[in-house]
Amino acid sequence: MSRKIETIIQIVGWFLKLNNGSMNYTKLIKLMYIADKRALRDYNYSISNDDIVSMKNGPVLSNTYDLIKHTGDNAEIQGLNEWNKYFVKTGYELAFKENIEDEINNILSDDVLWLSDADIEIIEEVYNQYKDHTYSAMIDLIHDELLFPEVKWKQAEIYSTSIPMDFITLMKSLNKSDDTIREFLHMSGRSITDD
Repeated sequence: MSRKIETIIQIVGWFLKLNNGSMNYTKLIKLMYIADKRALRDYNYSISNDDIVSMKNGPVLSNTYDLIKHTGDNAEIQGLNEWNKYFVKTGYELAFKENIEDEINNILSDDVLWLSDADIEIIEEVYNQYKDHTYSAMIDLIHDELLFPEVKWKQAEIYSTSIPMDFITLMKSLNKSDDTIREFLHMSGRSITDD
């Protein structure tokens, strides 16, 4: 399993743990996006390093969405077998599988955790800030063009498709310098043409 997928599983695990083991997955994806954006703002890196697209309901972390969408399936998606060990989806709710507390504690333990203390702090801050928001309130928040000018949800709605979001535009919306952006792209394994 790749580090990216393992990290995504751990991020989702932290958010679900904070929310008593389950959460609307639209809200979860928005929280993850906000956490990534905050990490980019504060530390010049993405916690998930997931690819991002704009859809009519706002930004979507692509690999995370694919894993959630295919929870319980046998689809050939990278990391799905590992993902399915921990999570179950019922309607729009993603939850930990029942009776696997030891496994959950293991993937969130310091011994295997890819998340830094700063990552966990951001996840907890974002969760605490928005824990009382419904999924529709999260969509409304993400549609705020003053807070999220990089999100191209209107174009995605008009064209009924997803629109790739580039990290260059996202980082420029955070007033990052060209040097900082180049360093992020290099450190995250992305090229300027990826974005």
